[in-house]
Amino acid sequence: MSHTAWNEAAEYRFLDEALRQPDGDRTPLQRRALVAVELLSQAWLSWQPDTAFLSAVVALEALLGELGDSTKKLRIARRVSYFICGWLEGSYAAGGRPACPLLALPLMASGQPGTELKRLMSDVKEGAFTPCTQFFGVLRLYDDHNEIVHGGHLGLTANEESHATWFIAAWLLRPVLRWFSQHPAADLTDLDDEIAALPTAPWPPE
Repeated sequence: MSHTAWNEAAEYRFLDEALRQPDGDRTPLQRRALVAVELLSQAWLSWQPDTAFLSAVVALEALLGELGDSTKKLRIARRVSYFICGWLEGSYAAGGRPACPLLALPLMASGQPGTELKRLMSDVKEGAFTPCTQFFGVLRLYDDHNEIVHGGHLGLTANEESHATWFIAAWLLRPVLRWFSQHPAADLTDLDDEIAALPTAPWPPE
């Protein structure tokens, strides 16, 4: 990364400002960003793929997770999809794209799927529909995360770990930090409101 980019790009200016602040003066979004970057750094430096995978997934949760959710992965998957599904000019965040039902159907307050979303996800698993692969990719990350945490071992190779998590730094981090920089006093419920305000695509597709 060049010195010019660090000085001029909004996402890097956001990080620079966060790093300059005393910890007690940092905003919630600044804290999220710095924890996520630190965890991603640990993932890159780890020689053990399962450990690197865990660090990367926890970084994703630090960036976009919601403390009050008992089921965290669905809201995170929705937020990830908003930023990078259609990478990037065709993303939802870029504007003008109607939301697929995975983004539009209600979640419960705890982060669990509402009745309609639960039915859609079941239909997808049974092969009836093939909507956003990014959304289900995040769900698989969390399933594998839980297998490592609760089973003690997943047995990933370095290539498998990299293939599963590379999008976090390569695609996701910059647009999320850009959104943070544009909404410095926000919390992520404001992001959910932005997602909820998207026009909705007809479902099932015609």
